Amino acid sequence: MFCKNCGKQLEDGALFCSECGTAIPASEKPVEPTVEPTIETQPLNDSAAAQPAAKPQDIDLVQAYRLFVANLLNFKGRATRPEYWWVFLINWLLTFLINLIPVLGALLSLIIIIPNLALTVRRLHDTGKSGWYAFISFIPIVGTVLLIIQLCKDSDGDNQWGLATK
Repeated sequence: MFCKNCGKQLEDGALFCSECGTAIPASEKPVEPTVEPTIETQPLNDSAAAQPAAKPQDIDLVQAYRLFVANLLNFKGRATRPEYWWVFLINWLLTFLINLIPVLGALLSLIIIIPNLALTVRRLHDTGKSGWYAFISFIPIVGTVLLIIQLCKDSDGDNQWGLATK
């Protein structure tokens, strides 16, 4: 017989439940416990409500480009190293292929220049640098090398532009 209050199995002839102290009438028939099904839930993320969030190191090409498109004009926040380099690769390949038709290549370059700058600024924020650091690339050769070094660095941890994603 089981306690109808807490579901604990009772000894034969018990007058009280040893777990919760509920009185057991002598005339009551044995009661089987009722088990309610439990549903495990996961907290929802802003970026991926249907699936758990991927670690920054696990981001793939499709996820990176989705983030890029979602943040086209967002100069605030951070962008992880894989996010930046996957988008760089895709945009480079698109530009290379479309440059086979020069007019389309120039048009694509004009379309993606501001979103690429926004991504670069967010990547620099992740390394602890101001977005203005992107303009160091205007210094011939040396500036571009210094910018690439910053873009290749790992996250700086929590900083003024947000929490680290690791």
